[in-house]
Amino acid sequence: MKKDCASYAVRSTLPRHLPRLCKHLYSNTRHQWQRLGQAEATEFWEGAIFDADTSCGSRIRVDTTIILDPASGGRHID
Repeated sequence: MKKDCASYAVRSTLPRHLPRLCKHLYSNTRHQWQRLGQAEATEFWEGAIFDADTSCGSRIRVDTTIILDPASGGRHID
């Protein structure tokens, strides 16, 4: 996939292809937040800014603070 990684930084539903592009998601405090490879395409993100390292070598900013984990019934991961 040779697309601009920045185009995948969205405000609502995590796109289906984003987990394949990104290696890790880091919070704005630079702590590791979650491996995006394990993320579900149905997760929702909203709130503050996070940095994602992508496999295609770009850094994108994802607008999010809240991760709803389907496996936990939608509780916050923090």
